[in-house]
Amino acid sequence: MRKHFSIPIALYDHPKVSADPDYILVIVHLYRTMNYSRGEGWFNSKSITLEKGQLVTSTRAIASTTGVNHSKVRRILAFLKSDTHIDTLTDRGSTLVTVNYEAELRGSDTGSDTQVTHLRVIPPSSPSHTLPLIHNTDNNNTENKENINKENIPPIIPPREKAYPKGFEEWWKVYPLKVGKLEAVKAWKSSGNKPPLGEMITKLEEQKESWDWQKNDGEYIPHPATYLRGGRWADEVRRNDPTPTNPYEGINWETTI
Repeated sequence: MRKHFSIPIALYDHPKVSADPDYILVIVHLYRTMNYSRGEGWFNSKSITLEKGQLVTSTRAIASTTGVNHSKVRRILAFLKSDTHIDTLTDRGSTLVTVNYEAELRGSDTGSDTQVTHLRVIPPSSPSHTLPLIHNTDNNNTENKENINKENIPPIIPPREKAYPKGFEEWWKVYPLKVGKLEAVKAWKSSGNKPPLGEMITKLEEQKESWDWQKNDGEYIPHPATYLRGGRWADEVRRNDPTPTNPYEGINWETTI
């Protein structure tokens, strides 16, 4: 996984992309994880050769890594494909993505003086759903190669802990399923009928010990955003298997009758 890379400024300046951080997160994920040299991959139940700009992934994997809603990831990929930035081929839940990296970053090969302007991206080391630092690397302006172009590029500032709503971080530390943090923040802000933080954490600790949340190694723990939007702090806590038992189990009918 590369420490830094470039994306075309025309893509970053698209109204949909520049206005929505979720688009940035998905695009940066694709550029960060795609192959920058030929390699091997597994797709369509067989080993394949991955060319430059290709990666095998899935919409759910992208959603899990970036924290962007699964359905929105699908819409973002559809937008990128319709705008010819990527091509996709899907089979059995896996998606072979081809980023048109070479064409976008190579610029004009026809002798034109036009230069493609790029943005140098430095992703955060962790977490993946934190917005990256983006710098101007216009080949015609060496002064801006290592500086953010504040006049032409909307500033992207990685969120700090203090940017989260009051009480959210304390609740997040207790919640056992750490996925979709950005969606959880949105749900936290929109949930106006939450009980006091202390009551929420107490209830959460009880739910973590419940039969519903512990069965199948936590398979049925709701996503944090789902929990918040659904007011799941009000759910009944069941500590035992609710499956009814057979009242006649263990009776020897031959000796009883």
